[in-house]
Amino acid sequence: MAKHTAVLETTGSSVTDQEQPYDPDVNAFESVDIDRDMITSMPYGWHLKQLMAVQPATTYEMFRNALINEEARCINMPMNIASGDSSKYNYASGRLDHQGYFLSIDVDRGDIEIEALDQIFAAWFDEAVLEGIIPTGIGVYDDEVPHSWNWPNRDHVDPSKEAGAQTMRLANGTTHRAREYKLLGLDVDEEDTLAAASLGITVEAYREFITRRMFNLANSPQEGGEEEFAGETETETNSGADELEEEFV
Repeated sequence: MAKHTAVLETTGSSVTDQEQPYDPDVNAFESVDIDRDMITSMPYGWHLKQLMAVQPATTYEMFRNALINEEARCINMPMNIASGDSSKYNYASGRLDHQGYFLSIDVDRGDIEIEALDQIFAAWFDEAVLEGIIPTGIGVYDDEVPHSWNWPNRDHVDPSKEAGAQTMRLANGTTHRAREYKLLGLDVDEEDTLAAASLGITVEAYREFITRRMFNLANSPQEGGEEEFAGETETETNSGADELEEEFV
């Protein structure tokens, strides 16, 4: 049971008509014990009044959220992820909080690549050369061996807007398909091979079709009267791309 603190007050006069104390047994600012689990009766004209907390009182929710926020801040995690509650967030504040969090994740991923993944790859590479898995003549591993690490992608909340921005970046040359696939955590060569196989055409034909669609060059003639990216019409590449184009048009 909680302990109570209160103030005794009266509406009566503090002195009598003869200017004597009204209650000689009560002194100003004197402390009086309150019996626990008891009801205390007051003399006539006296009232027991508790102090009112007019300032914002700390609640359990405020205390809990402060602790969660302090714990999550050291890893740059937003409050709504740490608490699993986004009820106090709007879209703009959620996006703003996540930007710093995602940047810190990218930094951690970069450190993991340097300190762990590259070290494991170097050990595997040298062993693979000795076992003949990798063609001889390449030499031992060094920092110049081309390789990259594909991390899981963070999906956009509005896929249609993201797809439109991606199409614009590809069309104006500020990005390329390999980079976009890497952002998705995928390998462009593997995905093109699977896509071409599912359509029954070669990878070259599939990529040519993608290039035409990307730059809207399927029916755009060049100055010499030839279609851009078109070579011999009898080749397997062009025939496959034309068939695929007719299927989607």
